[in-house]
Amino acid sequence: MEIRELRIDNAYRAYNAYNTAAHTKTKPTTSHRPSTDTFSLSHHAEDYQTARRALASLPDIREDKVASLRHLIQSNQYNIPSSAIAEKILQSPIH
Repeated sequence: MEIRELRIDNAYRAYNAYNTAAHTKTKPTTSHRPSTDTFSLSHHAEDYQTARRALASLPDIREDKVASLRHLIQSNQYNIPSSAIAEKILQSPIH
């Protein structure tokens, strides 16, 4: 079972957690050396990289959720109404 919304929520939380950090700016060079290639990232790119690193540190599987569902399935208490399944099928982009 794959829960895509969970990954999006985790990414959003990670982005917000690191978005509040102060952004560092590169200092202009004042030396008279011959020019060299430089590389700098925009604030959006820095935020994106920070969010990706934070997301990579999150677990792919929510063990507590899996354990709860496993218990319900094994005890025959996991019941999804057919109307809910039909609604999700109709909401999917591929019919």
